[in-house]
Amino acid sequence: MAIIKCENLHKSYPTQDGELNVLRGIDFEISNGDFIAIVGASGVGKSTLLHLLGLLDMPSAGTVFFNEIPSNTFTDKKLAKIRAKTVGFVFQFHHLMPEFTALENLLIPQLIVGNDGVRARKRAMELLDALGISNRAKHFPSQLSGGEQQRVALARAFVNNPKIILADEPTGNLDDDNSHKFMQLVQSMRQQNNIAFILATHNMQMAKYTEHIFHIKNGKLFKDY
Repeated sequence: MAIIKCENLHKSYPTQDGELNVLRGIDFEISNGDFIAIVGASGVGKSTLLHLLGLLDMPSAGTVFFNEIPSNTFTDKKLAKIRAKTVGFVFQFHHLMPEFTALENLLIPQLIVGNDGVRARKRAMELLDALGISNRAKHFPSQLSGGEQQRVALARAFVNNPKIILADEPTGNLDDDNSHKFMQLVQSMRQQNNIAFILATHNMQMAKYTEHIFHIKNGKLFKDY
């Protein structure tokens, strides 16, 4: 059964010149353990689609289902709970909280969903260790390299044991070496945890790490075979 599914998804935005139609009828679904890349040039709608799948935004038309239930029937509180516990996010600009250490950036999401402080710290340190940065736990984001910051962001996405992680150009600010290291870590982490991972990227070298590749073009989604 699909965890998240969309049917006939449309998204448009008003502009001075009229409606800008970004997505034009997309059908797509994510099931346990999927490893998928959504590729396309900048501005074609990759981020828009991820925001809709992650329940951060609502479509102009069409429906996003979560566990077969239409997401437009959920309250704001229910949507927030799903985002906190079921969906993890990694962005190009890591969005770590600058006033908190790497460790604290992993503790806060766990405490928000009610996890015990001792277990939350243990979970955070396990992830930092798995990603090779446990020695940076007490450092602030400004004291970390770009690659280290993105590893912390990846750990944060995994920290609440989500079923799905949505990653929007996560290697966009990394050099080639760190980009490949990041995707190798993603491969390892998702296999160990059986988590679906959806990567939006313009970089085909990164997309090749995944098991299935889709292209967005003219607002439509096409699967590579």
